[in-house]
Amino acid sequence: MLTAKQPMLTARKQGVKLSLRTGMLAKLTSKNQITLPKAAVARVEAAEYFEVSVDEGRIVLTPVRLLAAQAVRHKLQQLGLGEEDVAAAVAWARR
Repeated sequence: MLTAKQPMLTARKQGVKLSLRTGMLAKLTSKNQITLPKAAVARVEAAEYFEVSVDEGRIVLTPVRLLAAQAVRHKLQQLGLGEEDVAAAVAWARR
């Protein structure tokens, strides 16, 4: 609850609410997506991927760097392609 001693200034941009009293807030969409506030991202190492963990009811995002091979494996997994698919594609390309 806010009191007279706790002023709350807010600004809204692209669904993100910035509050001086509570820090930075981001809204979770119906598709489980969150836009991270620019000010928060600027304070951590540049990363395209984040390790996601849960600690005492908090969702913790930790920036990670993927090696090129890891990025390829991740993309293949996203596409549902396995070792047999890759082997077949390589065999096709070598014809």
